[in-house]
Amino acid sequence: MPILISLERLVAKPGTEDLWPEKFATFTKTMEQDPDEMTAWLALADWLKEHDEHGLEQACRYVANRQEVSVATRNEYGRDAWYFKNLPASVLECVIRTSGCNENLAGLIAILAGALRKHREEGE
Repeated sequence: MPILISLERLVAKPGTEDLWPEKFATFTKTMEQDPDEMTAWLALADWLKEHDEHGLEQACRYVANRQEVSVATRNEYGRDAWYFKNLPASVLECVIRTSGCNENLAGLIAILAGALRKHREEGE
């Protein structure tokens, strides 16, 4: 019997890139080359919606719909790490408390998906 895991949980784990759907991997690799290209974020969001990955979809739309939010890389402990710039403080607080892998853009999107879920739950 196959084991099913959400794409959000999969990409949050380091070293799982070989298991990602090819189309998803292509989207994220393209976005890593130009993370400010919002059309790519929206195209990925549409693909994620078609594949019932609503948490990741919402995270992509969140970034695409907020001009002040951007992503970048920096060196942390001898490795490149992705991070968000200019997140609202209430969302940033949830990002800090959400575990995940930020070695690639997909992992960072998964972190934001978890943080947005926490933010919604805490706001209710």
